Amino acid sequence: MKNLIIQLNFPFCFKHCSYCPQSVCKYSPQIMRTYVDAMLREIQAASEDMDDYGVTAISLEGGSPVLAEPSGLQKVLRALRKQFRLAKDIQISLQTMPGDYSRALMQKMPDCGVNHWIFGVQTADLKEHMLLERTYSYETLSMVDVALKTFDVHDRSFELLYGIPGQNAHTWEHSLDSVLSYAPEHLTLLPLHLYRGTELFRKSQEGALTPCTTEEKIVLYQLAQRKLAGLGYVQYTIHDFTKPGSENRYRLEQLKGTEQLGIGYKAESRIEGVTYKNGHSLQQYLDHSDDLSVLVNQLARLDEESELYREIRAALFTMQGIDLTEIQQKYGLESEQKAAEMIRQMETEGNVCFRDEKWVLTDAGAVNFL
Repeated sequence: MKNLIIQLNFPFCFKHCSYCPQSVCKYSPQIMRTYVDAMLREIQAASEDMDDYGVTAISLEGGSPVLAEPSGLQKVLRALRKQFRLAKDIQISLQTMPGDYSRALMQKMPDCGVNHWIFGVQTADLKEHMLLERTYSYETLSMVDVALKTFDVHDRSFELLYGIPGQNAHTWEHSLDSVLSYAPEHLTLLPLHLYRGTELFRKSQEGALTPCTTEEKIVLYQLAQRKLAGLGYVQYTIHDFTKPGSENRYRLEQLKGTEQLGIGYKAESRIEGVTYKNGHSLQQYLDHSDDLSVLVNQLARLDEESELYREIRAALFTMQGIDLTEIQQKYGLESEQKAAEMIRQMETEGNVCFRDEKWVLTDAGAVNFL
């Protein structure tokens, strides 16, 4: 059977964080219940031609998936289990943030197979928290304590941002120590990029704040690397650190190019070399979630150059490095020349260097890599 990963996309938030470039939908309990019903119809329709696939990883993401009622998430996961062939050791990841936890959520999700919890804390510093305009109040950080101490939660992953304007080594280490106090199995440390159209980008353009420089981000990145290595964490991508056996399987499968089925509005799919997104609008998705011919948006077929770029990106992201000889053997001389051109440009920008017979990201490349 062919491997498949599934993205369950819930593009809803109470409000926009100041750094977030994603387009999100306005949340209401009624619209979310309608949305869950639409996802159930899509799952039924999408499963009809997927008998030769086995699902190895599922990611519930957004937005904020836990804005849906626990019973709604339960229905979606049960529908997937009924309609698709799920691997016995499947990893099901759920993205949450402080303040999202309820007894029903923490009890029902493990029963549905959720076994990888991602806590999007981003920062444990009050000033940074206010700058990011996170959707939860700072005081609800204590909800993490409640959730982890009350319920038997394993495979916990914490997500933090570094390079926040005004952040320094002291506040960064405080955030690291705060999440490390829970002895998580996994951490994701993301460099903050100021995307055009976000509130933080606007403030930086107006001079109301000063973005972190690449050099400042490198200092924070290296500080985290030293601390986590000393605690036994293994870095397996430029952003991810894990205790053995707790890698984010969905992310790794994405990087490998495993075929992906997206369920939900704006969810992304990559099936048999064709990529597409769901829906031109939320209303269109709600009305036609069971009709792929109507939903398909941004349809494209991956050519050899696109596949080459994906492979180069994955090799850099996972720190395996790029061997141009292997590129030539797999894709031919012309592709090797294209890869060499990409690498020369990245070398000129200071983002890659040649080390141990391969091209790898520099620290500057790691903190700037998109």
